[in-house]
Parts: sequence; structure tokens; C-alpha cells
Amino acid sequence: MQTVMTSNNAYDSILLVDSNDLVLSAWTADKQLVRDYNHIPAGDWEIDQWPMGFDPEQQDDDLADELRTIAAYGDEIGRDGAMSESRREFWGL
Repeated sequence: MQTVMTSNNAYDSILLVDSNDLVLSAWTADKQLVRDYNHIPAGDWEIDQWPMGFDPEQQDDDLADELRTIAAYGDEIGRDGAMSESRREFWGL
């Protein structure tokens, strides 16, 4: 498993993905979560955690499949604790 950070024009997300980049959990980023992303190994994150309205199990098949992709949450800007310099500055790290 790996953690992935994404960004879109509205928010950043932290994702837990498997070896095939299938999203197993997603969180909307806040300052504490971003700090955790930088320090907690992927194996210590919980599987099957979703922001309200993003749980694939509560969607029709097409949307469920989309919510299991990294692209559904924005552009990938980091992996396994790493992130772009611009996002580090944004989050004050």
C-alpha cells in the first residue's frame, strides 16, 4: 500500500492506494492530516474510510469505479509522504 496526495481546484486529498493504484480510502486534507501523511507509513492508515458522498459502496457502478481512481480526486502531487514544493509551502511545512 501507498499514500498519495492529490490536489484539484477545490481541495487536497490524501488517498490510500494498493499496488495497482486502486483507491482504498480517501480523506479531505487538513493541516493535521497532511502532517500525518508526512510521518505515518501507509500500512498504518485505515482501509475503507471516505469523505461524505465519496464511498464507492454507496454509488452506482460507474461512479463507484471512478471513485476508486486517483484521478477522481485531482492531480497527484505526492506519494508516500512526499509532495510538491508548492503544496509544502501552502500547508506551511
